Amino acid sequence: MSSKMPSAKQGKRRRGRILALQSLFSWDMTGNNLEELTNFSWMKKEEDQEVMLFARLLISGFLENQDEVDKKIEAKLSGWELKRLNRVDLAILRTSVYS
Repeated sequence: MSSKMPSAKQGKRRRGRILALQSLFSWDMTGNNLEELTNFSWMKKEEDQEVMLFARLLISGFLENQDEVDKKIEAKLSGWELKRLNRVDLAILRTSVYS
């Protein structure tokens, strides 16, 4: 996982989505719980509170609706299963479908 964060010029919601994506990738690889995912201890610099709040909203929302989100993704996969997807691609899809 890259520790490079988007620049301050980018929108707060975009930066929040990037944080959520990175956290969901981490969750998929480690199985960390919600608290561990949303404390963002891996970040090297502090992020705006609005950005972190939006990321937390996306992360917790996805985790609460994981089955529904994953079913929507699987319904669009042709000849593939969710478990075969690249983990980065899956994190992108999950973030996009939930939001």
